[in-house]
Amino acid sequence: MINKKILVTLSTLAVLSSGFLAFAFTRNDQVASQPEVKTEQQSSQAPPKSSSQKTEESAPAPSEPAVEAPAPEAVVEEPAPEPVEEVAPAPEPEPAPEPAAEAEAIVEAPSPAPTPAPEVAPAPAPAVVSQTISFLGASYHYAMGGRAGGQAAIDSNPGQASTWGGEASGNVADGLSTHFIGHEYGAFAPVLSLSAGQVITVVDSNGQSRNYTVNGTVDVDDHAIGVNDKVDYWDQITGAGGGERIVLQTCITNTINRIVFAS
Repeated sequence: MINKKILVTLSTLAVLSSGFLAFAFTRNDQVASQPEVKTEQQSSQAPPKSSSQKTEESAPAPSEPAVEAPAPEAVVEEPAPEPVEEVAPAPEPEPAPEPAAEAEAIVEAPSPAPTPAPEVAPAPAPAVVSQTISFLGASYHYAMGGRAGGQAAIDSNPGQASTWGGEASGNVADGLSTHFIGHEYGAFAPVLSLSAGQVITVVDSNGQSRNYTVNGTVDVDDHAIGVNDKVDYWDQITGAGGGERIVLQTCITNTINRIVFAS
């Protein structure tokens, strides 16, 4: 582009003077070796020269040192900015729904059925001991001494009772009366505390048991005469009649005895 402009200029100068042609070509070579910017300035700014000036310029001008264009500065590429991660805004919490006008029925979980308590086996009934008489929470063995051996049986063992009058075996199912005796300092001490309505239990020699309810008491002397009413109670005390019943006798003093009737 620059060389073409210079050639046009030189052609114009050739019209003015053919003598300048050799100089123009020499100048053109020098200009071509100089930077493009400087050549443009000379070609564009130089006015048309007169003949006298052209004669002077025909002499070769001293060659000017070539001006090197400054090396382009290295372009330092700045690191690309790291992409900023856009954080999406947290979603606004949705408003809690208003409670319904009618609350739904709350279904309660069924409570577990209570564990049944282990059944406690009933205590075994005490073994039935034959030939016993029990009252006021105590039980006593009785001997079947009868009239012949009853007194000796309680004398030898005050802790037991014995049959004496009535039906001497003490059978509780024969429909007869049985008369029991015992010492007040031994087995029959509680007899003095018996009163109407209390219960006496007898287990006979066969293991049969029967309850008798007290229906009366009386104090008599050694001949079975009532101390207060003077009634003879001998047959009621020692006889076997009168149905299924029992009579208990113990001493109060050496001459007075307590009699308890139960049926």
